[in-house]
Amino acid sequence: MLSKVYVFVENYPFNVENEEIYPQERADEIKNCKNFDVKNQKFFAWKLLEKACKKLGFEFKKINFYKEKNKWKCDKFYFSISHSKNAVALAISDEKIGIDIEKKDVSRFEKLGKKIICNISEIIDNHNLGEQLNILWTAKEALFKCGENSVFKPSNEDTTKANIESKMLRVGEEKFFLSVVCFEKISCQYDLGENVSFY
Repeated sequence: MLSKVYVFVENYPFNVENEEIYPQERADEIKNCKNFDVKNQKFFAWKLLEKACKKLGFEFKKINFYKEKNKWKCDKFYFSISHSKNAVALAISDEKIGIDIEKKDVSRFEKLGKKIICNISEIIDNHNLGEQLNILWTAKEALFKCGENSVFKPSNEDTTKANIESKMLRVGEEKFFLSVVCFEKISCQYDLGENVSFY
């Protein structure tokens, strides 16, 4: 039983014990990814999951991983993975969990404003609106990953009904927003890799 939500964030590439990906279905999925950057992000995100399992005392190859409604799941715990640019993030819990990490890009999210907001109370005020929308996007992505929907539509994800913890991180030289969502508890323990820090 996991007492907390465990959150791991790494700057990739990082050292891995081996190049092997378990299970084979995930290895094939990564191998068949056409975009080189996304392929690397998926590889290192899965390796972060392997590393985290070892830290938490799980034997990785004894875990039954499977894909359901386009989301990877397993028989030992709930987990959620995310990647953006040079950052990979992971959340593990004993209850449904979602995580999202996004590079800080205020102008991009200002343009997406109307597509993101579904409830006016999701925005506190118009001060730093682009930054708030950037953070809100990560919360909505994390909420989607926590739920059962198979297609992400930001305006359908109402963040006022979930427990959300959002952080600002520096990964290497870049700034990121990270959100973790769960429905019952939100006591997160962070494990930040080399060149990763809060700001």
